[in-house]
Parts: sequence; C-alpha cells; structure tokens
Amino acid sequence: MKTRILVSLAMCVVFVPFLFLTRTVAFVILVSVLSALALFEMLRCLGVHGFPAVSIPSELFAAALPFGARYLDRALFFEIAVPASALLVFWVFCVFTFSRDRMSLEQTGAAAAMTLYIAAGFTFLLMLTDVETIGLYLLIMVLIASWMTDTFAYFTGMLFGRHKLIPEISPKKTVEGAVGGTLFTVAAFLVYAFVLQRFAGLSPSYPVFAVGGLFGSLTSQAGDLVMSAVKRKRGIKDYGKIFPGHGGILDRFDSVLAVSVTAFFFESLFDFFRV
Repeated sequence: MKTRILVSLAMCVVFVPFLFLTRTVAFVILVSVLSALALFEMLRCLGVHGFPAVSIPSELFAAALPFGARYLDRALFFEIAVPASALLVFWVFCVFTFSRDRMSLEQTGAAAAMTLYIAAGFTFLLMLTDVETIGLYLLIMVLIASWMTDTFAYFTGMLFGRHKLIPEISPKKTVEGAVGGTLFTVAAFLVYAFVLQRFAGLSPSYPVFAVGGLFGSLTSQAGDLVMSAVKRKRGIKDYGKIFPGHGGILDRFDSVLAVSVTAFFFESLFDFFRV
C-alpha cells in the first residue's frame, strides 16, 4: 500500500503539470507516447507483439492518430481516420490469413479491436481538450469520473462490501463498492459544477453534470472490468510494471479510455454549460 501511494503521488507530480500544457505539442507527444505504450502492452498480452507485420503498423497508427486529431482540420481528420482504421483491420486479418495458423482468430480479432479502442480512447481524450474555452474542464471531468469512481468504489467496498460483483474477473470488486463509487462520483460532478460556476465564471447545467457523472462512473467501472477480463483470459495480473504497485499504462488508464470515449460522445449531444 505504501508503494502504491508513493507512486500515485509521483504520478501526480509528473502528469499534473501537463494539464497546463494541453494546447502545446508537449501534451500531444505525451498522449501519443501513452497510446503507443498502452497498445504495446495489449499486443504483448495478446501474444501478437512478436508479429512485426501487425505490431509495427498498429503502433504507428496509435502514435499518429493524436497528431492528426490536433493538427488536421476536424473534417479532414475523420475522412482520413475512418478509412485508415478499416484498412488497418483488413491488414491485420490479411496477416492472420497468411500466418499459417501462427495467429489465432481470437488473437487477430482482439488485436484489431483493441488497437482501434486504445488509439481512439487516447485520441478522444486529446480532442476533448481542444473543445473551445472548456477543453481543460472537460479533461478534468474525465479524470474525476475515472479516479473518483476507483477511489470511492475501493473504500465503499472495503467498508460495506458484502456481495461480489464479478468475482471471476475482479475478485475484490463488490456491488456495494460499485454503487458507492457511482453515487460519490455524481456528487463530485455536482461539486465540480459548483466550483466552475463560483470560480471560473461558467454556467454549468447541473442536470447534465449529474447525468454525466452517472454515465461517467458506470463507464469507468465497465472499462476497468473489460480490461480486467482480457487480463484474466490471458492469465496475467498486470499489463506492465512501469508503475510499481499499479502495473502498466493500461492498468492506470483503462477507465480513462472508456470515459474519454463516452465523454466525447456525450459532449457532442449535450451541453455541459449554458451559454
């Protein structure tokens, strides 16, 4: 526990300053590196990192997507990104076809799907920061949904947990913890809305913030469980060891990826702030 806390503090010292650099190329590089490293962990977990014909184009795709999202016109970016994604999936299955059964169909499908999911998750996180005037606030919102859910689900489960959620995937998670994490996250969203109204001069929509907190927390927990399910299926405990006591990039950003995708979609449909 001590190591976990110390590493958490060190991570904050390293990553928090980047919150003030979201409009710079440094932030794009950070997101690109995280995307590529997270995908490497996943491909290694799936056992396909030893196939350069799959790993190299997939890694390049994951690293390049954030740069395209920042520096290309939005319409042009999607015009390129969508067919590029389809071509990458087609290429991965071509490699499977000619691999002479050295890659299984399960590995192939998982590698293609997870490449798109991981690359899109980090890219949408970047694209949220590019939303005019409120980008930084949206990024912080994603982090609140992910980290508050994880923190309060842990403590609520530890204090009141009686019923296991999905023990075959995550033995320590409980129904009570999931409910507690969700309720505290909704409350945190409402407090965050009040802080923005009081100190940032914004006009938040409290109902939208409440619903956003609900879906953000549920998505955060689902993203965590999805990545845990993959780990359990492959028989590993952590995706990596880059963060002692925490695991790898994916072990720390599994929830963030899911929430960033949901938040980007949610923001496109609803306005968190009234004009």
